[in-house]
Amino acid sequence: MLRVLYPHIFAIGDAADAFGDIKAGHNARAQGELAARNILKMIEHPEVETNSVSSGSSESRSKSLQLERYVPGLPGIKVTLGLKKAVYQRRGVVVSSNERSIDLDALRMWGNFGMDVNDLDPALYE
Repeated sequence: MLRVLYPHIFAIGDAADAFGDIKAGHNARAQGELAARNILKMIEHPEVETNSVSSGSSESRSKSLQLERYVPGLPGIKVTLGLKKAVYQRRGVVVSSNERSIDLDALRMWGNFGMDVNDLDPALYE
């Protein structure tokens, strides 16, 4: 079990010493999602002391709230090659793309965050 001095303060991305994880956008996103789940758990249980992070064991939860611990994923990388080409490596698989949009798929990313992209003017993302 990991004990921290300030359990209500979270760091993600380049600001975090994330257990050996590489500094990359996809890792920052995973760290942010985990931090959000932990923050929501703390909001839902304000009466419970939060001073530890679960290591996956089945320790008693009666005295403290067990938060999720970040576990680094496999390394990955994306390299853009000009305006429309890119090469990716994720989960050990290398993929190349010649059909990248000039805005790096900004419209698609809004959908990933739950926004109804039908409400947006597609001309803004051409």
